Amino acid sequence: MCMEDIRLGRGTYGQFRSVAVSTTATQLWGNSQDRTRVILTGPRSGIISIAPNPSLIFGEGITMAAGDRPIEIAIERYGKILTQAWFAIISAGTATNDFFELFLTKQ
Repeated sequence: MCMEDIRLGRGTYGQFRSVAVSTTATQLWGNSQDRTRVILTGPRSGIISIAPNPSLIFGEGITMAAGDRPIEIAIERYGKILTQAWFAIISAGTATNDFFELFLTKQ
């Protein structure tokens, strides 16, 4: 994968996913060297924290509340951290978090 391929959107595909997040760190997505972008929505209810840390505790990383605007994390802006596994945790109860992942297809 090179930056020019990413800028042009060459050979990309996407997938929409929903993950139930609880009060222990829950994996949203795994490692992928082909991931180029993630668009995260806020949880359907409550407040969650998101980070590439399997030992994540609430309040660390990116915090999003229900109704927040989506956040876009792109490899050209944030680098290889996007290729790592990311986790989420909610302060109490459970909530569903939706996100859209984009990948560069293998040549």
